[in-house]
Amino acid sequence: MCIASDLAQAGAAEKLVADMAAQKVELTGLINNAGFGDRGDFSDLPLQRQLDMIQVNVTALVDLTWRLVPQLKTARDAFVINVASTAAFQAGPNMSIYYASKAFVLSFSEGLHEELKKEGVAVSALCPGATASEFAQEANMTNTLLFKAGTMTTEAVVSKALAGRHRAIVIPGLKNLLMVWLGKLSPRMITRRLAGLLQA
Repeated sequence: MCIASDLAQAGAAEKLVADMAAQKVELTGLINNAGFGDRGDFSDLPLQRQLDMIQVNVTALVDLTWRLVPQLKTARDAFVINVASTAAFQAGPNMSIYYASKAFVLSFSEGLHEELKKEGVAVSALCPGATASEFAQEANMTNTLLFKAGTMTTEAVVSKALAGRHRAIVIPGLKNLLMVWLGKLSPRMITRRLAGLLQA
């Protein structure tokens, strides 16, 4: 079954949940994968596109999760996977809104991980790096150093996400894991400048 929804529209999450109820969908897991980015200076990118990014990456994710958690609490081995990014661990010049939105997803997911584990619902933040999907083209990033350096397949990312769904944070791929940990050891001034270079 497939129910189409444009989550950039206000009220879309509420309607989607209502449509699921009408179709009597029995939910055991929620994967909040909808999201997009865009490359460019904050002041140059269209305001509405950036507001839509916040709507999809943050607001719709929170809305869907809040509406569906009660159902998940009644399911066996239920889980929520919120797709964040390695971008969540530092600021990102040339993609400031995208990086900030993913930082929200990471923090929100970590909080829910602690809140909901006593209810039997596993919550994790999936933090992939460059992935072979339509994201790079949509975000105008196909010619950046980040994507030229290599990508993971979507299948590999999904496999890691499902296998690690009981952990608070899942970072698929050794290269991505090393980049995140090296970032933790570096001053934020360095990590944000490096992020800017990778997507210049």
